[in-house]
Amino acid sequence: MNITKNQKEIARQLGVRVVKSDSFNVVAAEIRDHVAIAIGDWKAADPTERQLEYAKSLGINVGKYSRRVISAKIEDELTKRNVKALKKLKLKPGDKVTLTEEVGIRYHIVSTIKDNGKIYFKGIGCPQAWATQIKCKNKSATQL
Repeated sequence: MNITKNQKEIARQLGVRVVKSDSFNVVAAEIRDHVAIAIGDWKAADPTERQLEYAKSLGINVGKYSRRVISAKIEDELTKRNVKALKKLKLKPGDKVTLTEEVGIRYHIVSTIKDNGKIYFKGIGCPQAWATQIKCKNKSATQL
């Protein structure tokens, strides 16, 4: 999601540097880092080693960002990958799918698809997965 005019104005007033490539999530994290103590949030902290390794594995430039900003960058990258996978899969409610991490063959029937790549399935307990976790799409449930 793109940064908003409101975010740009608040960032300007706070002296938070915003670049054109920053996302809504990244700017929100940078603003929150800047005002964290004043609003009773935890102060800006360095990212963990595990977080840095994961970000690097996703191809994210980690620079000298805070833990909160790195988390936002990771979220953005994962969303981008899930949206891309969702477009490739061309899923619709009623489609039957299998998931990558499941052993054996277990089918799920798609119920709802969110714009961020989150897919909800029919069944008890609101089962769900990200589009990147879909192993294959099969016939729709109505074609069985």
